[in-house]
Amino acid sequence: MSDPKPLSQPRFEALLYRRRPLSFALLREIEWWAIKDESLIATITEDLYDNDYGFAVLGRDETGVFRAVRTLCCYETINKARKAMRDAVEDLSEDGDQEFPQEDNNGKKHEILVPCVSEDKLHNHFKVLTESESYSPARGLVKEISFAFTDLDGNFRKDFQTTGFDGMIRGHR
Repeated sequence: MSDPKPLSQPRFEALLYRRRPLSFALLREIEWWAIKDESLIATITEDLYDNDYGFAVLGRDETGVFRAVRTLCCYETINKARKAMRDAVEDLSEDGDQEFPQEDNNGKKHEILVPCVSEDKLHNHFKVLTESESYSPARGLVKEISFAFTDLDGNFRKDFQTTGFDGMIRGHR
């Protein structure tokens, strides 16, 4: 059983770097949840028009991006919405799936932190980012952002790992 625990709003937003909300004009997120390994995350919402509650459970698609895999609304109390969310998370995590295919994308993950060139060609700062324990928070955020990234010319990963790693720094000096 995967019992969701409270999650901070900043952590939820870091994991859900790219999202397409239905309507934040009518819905307000009021709680954020995740199971231990963060393969499923959830939010409890309040409908500002109808004054009721709902939830959305999100899992990773083929590309690593979090997408809604279960949503329900119209609970009279927040406690009823929480219970329904917990039941949905338990149901979704029952078989151990950590990927929830959506079949509306190319299915390709952007693994920009996995080296694609030989060790001697990697930029020193890239090595520090990927190997240093003190950079693990930054590494986690870069990984999350990369899942939502679209590589238009197909060179970003190689450039990021080699000669283009510090291009932004040089450009702003």
